[in-house]
Amino acid sequence: MKKSVELRELKSQKVEELRSLINSDNFNTEEGKTNSENLKREIEDLNGQISNVEFLESQEKVEVVKNSDKRRNVVKPTEEQKFTESFSILRALNTAITGKPLQGAEAEAYEEAQREARSFGKDLSGNVGVPGFVMNRTATSPSQNVTAVGDGGYGVFTDFAGHFAPLRPRPVVEAAGATVIRGATSNLRFTKNSTVATAWESGENDENAEATTTFSVLDLSPNRLGAFTDISKQLMLQSTPDVEAIVMEEIRRAIENAVDTAAINGAGTGGEPTGILNESGIGVVSLGTDGGAINWKSVVDLEKEVAIDNADFGRMAYITNPQVRGFLKTTEKASSTAQFIYTDTAAAAGEMPRGLVNGYNAMISTNVPSDLTKGNGTDLSAMIFGAFNALYMVNFGGLDIVVDPYTLSKNAVVTMVVNSWWDMGLRWPSHFAAIKDIDTTSAI
Repeated sequence: MKKSVELRELKSQKVEELRSLINSDNFNTEEGKTNSENLKREIEDLNGQISNVEFLESQEKVEVVKNSDKRRNVVKPTEEQKFTESFSILRALNTAITGKPLQGAEAEAYEEAQREARSFGKDLSGNVGVPGFVMNRTATSPSQNVTAVGDGGYGVFTDFAGHFAPLRPRPVVEAAGATVIRGATSNLRFTKNSTVATAWESGENDENAEATTTFSVLDLSPNRLGAFTDISKQLMLQSTPDVEAIVMEEIRRAIENAVDTAAINGAGTGGEPTGILNESGIGVVSLGTDGGAINWKSVVDLEKEVAIDNADFGRMAYITNPQVRGFLKTTEKASSTAQFIYTDTAAAAGEMPRGLVNGYNAMISTNVPSDLTKGNGTDLSAMIFGAFNALYMVNFGGLDIVVDPYTLSKNAVVTMVVNSWWDMGLRWPSHFAAIKDIDTTSAI
């Protein structure tokens, strides 16, 4: 039995044969029409074979191997992982720039992304498509280095000096524990119900009071998120694993930050989902008519607002912005105690900096707004406390990418316009509480 990767390669060949036939003068002849119908049937048959073989292969992912009197789990690479390794975003982009049709793994990636999009009622409009599972690929660091000239550094030529990515906000809600569902192919519906009330009966044979509950739903459906990133042609020509990782990282970070911002403060209009700060039903702690300085009591009040609704369970955390963190680091819980509201904790290399507030993790991002208004107060900041696993963020399908080599051609820059589809919602709004009027310039 052929492996799925072999079947995919065979399918790519058949697709290319059909494409060549359609573009040839022979297509409108009887022989051409017969051949095209045969190729279509073969492609459809290969689709079925690929589906069956991939299912069988997925059941053989893990085998146990005995080695040196020890047993260890060995995870076989899935066909998706193998395909991901053969797919190159740079090859796809460079092919799109030249106007040529995609081939091989890149053509299959487009077909898979198109299939994912159509499964929830969309059609890709771009000339490059990336399936959802490919976006989970992470870059690996090389195992060798040439920093020691005596170990071979003298033989290394300078070809590409490097790339400095822009400074961006850090996405925070997923790190705080949000529930993320990727690659959904249909609308999602979660049902929920209110608590059932009971009553003590005074008589032995008194009729029980009726117990009722109210049902409601959380519906999540695709909303289009557009982003773009500019990449120099020189960078794209450096077809190394490092540059490949840079391109994928540019796309991933642009989307992550847009999703993170919407989850925190999305307006709920114009196709943008409703963020935590704008959800009706969350607890609100107010600091004043025009805002005010945050203090220990207001921080604890956020915890109280969640707890009185029996919603203080799960991945509990505070999130806020650097302005509030700076204020809390220099604000005592009580006067002359030298016990400050925000305390630092050690973060491992590469991890998002964390602190402790009121015994809970505290995380910082400039995606948490610092430009809110209230009354005459301006440039006010927010702080959110809650069970972040009660925030559901859903990605539908993969990416639709339009490659534009013209708009910034005089700068030797290629623009990639990226579309993806997302939605988000809260299990119960009472899992969260927020302060929306923090004045970090006020004295307590």
